Amino acid sequence: MAATFAIVISAGCGGGGDGGCSGSGQASEPVTIVAQTPNVVSTWHDVASNTINVASAATGTPEEQRPTLAVDMATVHVAIYDAVMAIVGTHQPYAADPSIAATGASVDAAATAAAYWALAGLFPNRASQ
Repeated sequence: MAATFAIVISAGCGGGGDGGCSGSGQASEPVTIVAQTPNVVSTWHDVASNTINVASAATGTPEEQRPTLAVDMATVHVAIYDAVMAIVGTHQPYAADPSIAATGASVDAAATAAAYWALAGLFPNRASQ
């Protein structure tokens, strides 16, 4: 299932009953903007969520044996962020400092590889997810 993001904008008014505002100074209806096109980050967020939220196991890595933690999702997203920043270079990396320039590489491929390898390292026995 692909992630869907919604932004709800509800603006107050300066008073009066014009411009779609009630006399209380509140906008009568919020505006909702929905982006339904998944991208590589939202796709891998869904994959990570499905992988991380499997019940803990009696064997496997420490991550596979403990209850679900938000730090696992954060680890995946930091890996994606650093992989993308190694290519686009618009912001400072968080955890990784690339030693070779990745100019011209595919951002989607880098994000995919980073998410995949972060999940594979944390949860090697959950490859089916």
